[in-house]
Amino acid sequence: MLFNKPIIVSFMLIITGAILWIGNKNYTGGSKNISKITYQDAIFIGLAQAVAIIPGISRSGLTVFAGLYRNLDREFAAKYSFILSIPIILGATIFKVRELLSWNINFYNLILSGLVASISSYGAMKVFIRLLKNRKLYFFSYYLWILSIFTIWITLSKGY
Repeated sequence: MLFNKPIIVSFMLIITGAILWIGNKNYTGGSKNISKITYQDAIFIGLAQAVAIIPGISRSGLTVFAGLYRNLDREFAAKYSFILSIPIILGATIFKVRELLSWNINFYNLILSGLVASISSYGAMKVFIRLLKNRKLYFFSYYLWILSIFTIWITLSKGY
């Protein structure tokens, strides 16, 4: 499949970096919050989330960008993006639970890893919101561009 090729994913990382860069520079965010968001805003942000099914495109980055584009408050755009991830995570969990039950897994380790993932996700969300509020998303852009150059180099040198 086209999107499973590492070179394509690498180029999508470049695009994600550009989206974050443009969003950080050009969209300061507006004043829309939970009481002012419209159905059109929700549909636009939801469509952005659907586009993020492409490997290498950041779901949270694209939905925050879409929120800023629709004049959402910067912090609200980030929180809205993270709330949007809940149905996806729950859906994936439900979809995979049958397969998971067939594995020989220590459920204590599974619960512990879920707890660690939840705590680290919460911490990442806090850092992301702080960077977003301070208009410093370009740090993620640099990271993604360096990562993509590295992965393109590795991919081409390995002949993928």
